[in-house]
Amino acid sequence: MNFMISLPYQQKLSTKTPIRNTTSREFGPYRMVQSLLHIYVSLYVFVISNSFLLFRY
Repeated sequence: MNFMISLPYQQKLSTKTPIRNTTSREFGPYRMVQSLLHIYVSLYVFVISNSFLLFRY
C-alpha cells in the first residue's frame, strides 16, 4: 500500500532535477499543473485501492 502511494512522490523528485537546469520561467505553470496531477492521481489510486479492500471483506 505505502509503496504504491510513494511512487508518484519518487517520480516527482526525479523529474524536479532536470527542470531546475532549464529556465524556471517556462516550466513554472507546467510544474504546478504536473504536481497537482501527481497529487490527484495518487489520491485516485489511494481511493481505488481502499475501495477494493473494502469490497473484499
